Amino acid sequence: VVIVGRRKPMLVGVPLTSKHNDNEPQVPVGTGPWDREGRPSYAKIERILDVDPSQVRREGAILSRAHYDAVVAALRRGS
Repeated sequence: VVIVGRRKPMLVGVPLTSKHNDNEPQVPVGTGPWDREGRPSYAKIERILDVDPSQVRREGAILSRAHYDAVVAALRRGS
């Protein structure tokens, strides 16, 4: 999940997938430690999740600023 904001009391995020699908709005976010196999990942921007902060594991990875900005821009466009 890429956390993109907060809607109190919840965090707001979009799920990640390693399966690219041209029929779904997805934003490429590259590779990172969130995928043990090092596969390229995509943010699935058609699905916005409310995430309870108390349920978030305190481990994670940081997207590059460019990838994060691309996810946020796509959400703002609605595509």
